[in-house]
Amino acid sequence: MIKTLLAEKQISAYKLAKDTGIPYSTISDLVTGKILIENTSSNTLFRLASYFDMSMDSLYKGDISQDKLYLSNRGREVIIRYKKQTIKYKGPKNLVRFVNINEINNGVLSVQTIFLNEDREEYSEEDYIDLMDLSDEFSMGLDSNKMPEIVIRYDNTITKENIIDKAIMVCDYMAICPANNSAEDMELKIYNLNRLHKQMLLRLVDYSVLSTNMSDNMQERALSVVISNRELIDEILKERNYA
Repeated sequence: MIKTLLAEKQISAYKLAKDTGIPYSTISDLVTGKILIENTSSNTLFRLASYFDMSMDSLYKGDISQDKLYLSNRGREVIIRYKKQTIKYKGPKNLVRFVNINEINNGVLSVQTIFLNEDREEYSEEDYIDLMDLSDEFSMGLDSNKMPEIVIRYDNTITKENIIDKAIMVCDYMAICPANNSAEDMELKIYNLNRLHKQMLLRLVDYSVLSTNMSDNMQERALSVVISNRELIDEILKERNYA
């Protein structure tokens, strides 16, 4: 089961252990079958399910029968992987990354996407990808009536480097970056560096959370880190002329 998921995600057992915090020996035993997935701890099962974007129930039962189509990008190059096929094409010049799948309607994928404006600032906008047109062009064999599960794949190395480069503070597996800051209303964007698509937007003035897809536990940790480092964050923001 885990061996299949590793091959599908094209990562090593070592990387899985590093990304999830699960001991390498445990991952190795799961890959070789020395330990069965149903005999692992609930904590290990949760970490694996979260990492592979599966429910704990599906992972426990070994249910990975649904086809997956992976969407990713390197700069403006859009990459789509389905089964053993890979499609690459040029996207918009200002494309940064895909964030969230909104819906699929008649083979047209609606995806929340991050772009750069003329001032090199990030903004979010809905974008559309006609998977059926791509399927016809590259003979992917997609059926608009039975679409595979769409999964956004992140190039962790490149994205993590970009986020860390912009961060005003990196701690507790989180990168704290400025976002839409002014003297009246400073905001921070906080990224979970282990799960780059998990993030929250925090209003620094009163610590209100504007939006988040982090777990409750991660959100509490993020708030705690910001509150305990508030003075330092304020100071760095002022040095960077964000306030």
